[in-house]
This record gives sequence, structure tokens and C-alpha cells, in this order.
Amino acid sequence: MKILFLGNDASRTGAPIGLRHLLRWLHGQPDVTFALLLRRSGGALQREYEALCQVAGYDTLYSDRGPLRRAARRLGLRRLGGRSCLSPSEEMFAGRGIDVIYANTIATGGMVSDLARLGCPVVCHVHELQSAIDAYGPSNLAHLRRHTTRWIADSHATARNLERNGISAVRVAVAHEFIATAEVPPAGDAAARRHELGIPAEAFVVGGCGFRYHRKGKDLFVRVAQRMLANAPDLNPHFVWIGGAADDEDARQLRRDIEAAGLVDRVHLVPHVDDPFGYYPLFDVLAMTSREEPFGMVMLEAACYGCPTVCFRDTGGPEEFVEEDAGVAVPHLDVDAMAAAAIALARDPARRRALGRRARAKAAERHDVNVVAPQILALIRAVSMSK
Repeated sequence: MKILFLGNDASRTGAPIGLRHLLRWLHGQPDVTFALLLRRSGGALQREYEALCQVAGYDTLYSDRGPLRRAARRLGLRRLGGRSCLSPSEEMFAGRGIDVIYANTIATGGMVSDLARLGCPVVCHVHELQSAIDAYGPSNLAHLRRHTTRWIADSHATARNLERNGISAVRVAVAHEFIATAEVPPAGDAAARRHELGIPAEAFVVGGCGFRYHRKGKDLFVRVAQRMLANAPDLNPHFVWIGGAADDEDARQLRRDIEAAGLVDRVHLVPHVDDPFGYYPLFDVLAMTSREEPFGMVMLEAACYGCPTVCFRDTGGPEEFVEEDAGVAVPHLDVDAMAAAAIALARDPARRRALGRRARAKAAERHDVNVVAPQILALIRAVSMSK
């Protein structure tokens, strides 16, 4: 079976990292071959992808064939006046015997439409909720709705949102986010990391992680820090946020908020790093402050170090992992409740450790690539057989 994977980019973020895990797993399947077409090429994971398969950049292939050839292409003509009407991506993969196109993100609608003449069934794996769908535009979703055979959602929350966008529930399967737990490095020198950030050895550490998007709730993380410090100064709480740029307007605004809140010595910002695993062992609790979160791979990564999560309800998929035994879910965007939950876990280390142990076990039992990838491959095979 030959699969053409479509990805948004090769950045070291959730969906591309998940795709890397999946491709590594598929690389060991004797009857599966694949190639990858990226909407934007050149990211941090590009070389890792290239070690597994042929990788091409849609941004470097795409060209405007001109109005006459575009019109001829819409009429189904492959050539006009001796010149090709196919798009460069169609030319690259036509005749290659592709059985299935696997679109790894909602961002690939235009690419899926561009490749429609290959006549391949399409599986679309959605890692986004409504704000991302809106950001990519209605035409993008329209292309996917027109051409997608089977949908995979990374959480039940994502599946419900697809239904709200007119996708029939019978066409949507849920395969929760996953990581390669065997590749998670052992905990490093936490004392050295604390020294690096200026965190005392006895301090209770609340972690957060995310890119620069407003939906990740960096401002809410600062408000949780305010509440915790005001209500439990004896815990000597410190707060570490991993991710985002070192010096863009978002980072500058966040630093202004931290300064205005009097938290300069308490909130520690770690700009985007290729290896966040060195920081997770610092966390006593992970605060998932997202306003909207399809699932949250960081929960799984931190869980591998026995770290429980405190999250908001009704923001998406995080509570599907947290449930009642891997952390605490508090009312929607209630920073006082989140601070109180973190304080309660700080004051009850036995419960915190029990939640962390269960989080680690769930990450391995339910969210390892060796558990989820076979489910995804079975869905791909079923779609391929329907061709």
C-alpha cells in the first residue's frame, strides 16, 4: 500500500511531531510505502522526515499555470497546446500508484483539492478546533468536505466540532493523540535546571507549555500564578512556561503582564526549545490554561514523568485524558479554581503522586504510538480497500 501524506509544515509542534511518530512506526511495516508533501517546507523536523521517506514542499512546487490552462484543467484536460495542465504536485505523484492520501491537518484543504485528479480516497486527521478552522478559512474546509472519505479526530471534542461543521458522525473516528513513550528520555538533572532558572530547591513548580497563540492562555497562566502566590505564599510557588518566541510582541506583552503582576522573580519564560523534555521533570503540576485545546500532547509528555494536569473544563480534549484519575478539571476559565486545585495538590503530595502515577500509566497504556498507530493504519487500509 502506498500512502501520500500531506502535512502543514515541519515545525516542532503537536501535529507534525505526531506525524513523525506515525511515520517512524509505519517505516517498520513491510507492506507500506509512503511519501510526504508539506504545505510549507524547511522546518525543524524536515531532516527527520527525510530520513524516513521522500519529502517535497508544496510551496516550492506550486505554480500558476495561467488562466487558459487553469480553465482547461477544470474541464478535465491534461494538456493544452502540447503543454501540461496538471499542477506540479499532480505531475509529481501521477502514475506513482498512490492508494490513499492522508491529510494530517485541517490546513491541507487546498492541497487535497489540487491532488483530487489522482482519484485517491482521502483520510483527513484533524488536530484542530474551531479557531484554527476559522483561521485557515471556509474554503479550506469546503475542499476537505468535498474530497475526504474518512475523518479521524484527535479527541471526542474535535469529533463533535466536526459534526457542528456538517461532517456526519458516521464518517468520523476518534484516535487520541499519541507519543512514542519509549523515546522519552530519562529525567535529567532537575537541580541543575532549577539553578539555571533561579528556582529554589524547595519551591513548588507549576508548569505550562504552548506556542504564542492566544488560545493557549499564557495570560491566564500569569493570573493563576498571582492567585497561588497570594493564597499560598508558604508553598514558595514558581511557574515555568515553555514555548513561544524569545522576543516578539506576544513575548513582550507577556513580560509586561508579569512585571505588572509583580511576578518577575516567580514566572520563568523558556522560549521554544527543540527538547522540552529537559524541563518537564521540574513540574510538580502541569497547568493547562488553554481556552481551546483539541487534546494537548504536552499532557502526555509531562505525564511520562509522573506529572498530573490541572485543566479547564469545556475547552476541548484535555479532560478526556485527565478524567478523574490523572489530574483535576476545574470550571471553564476559572483561574481561582485552577489555583486552588494546584494548591490542594501541593498540600497533598500523596494524592499528587497517585494522580501522576496514573497519568504515566495512561500515557503508556492508551496513548503510545504502538497502541494508536495500528488503529490509524486499520482505518487507512479500510479506506484503501474502498477505492
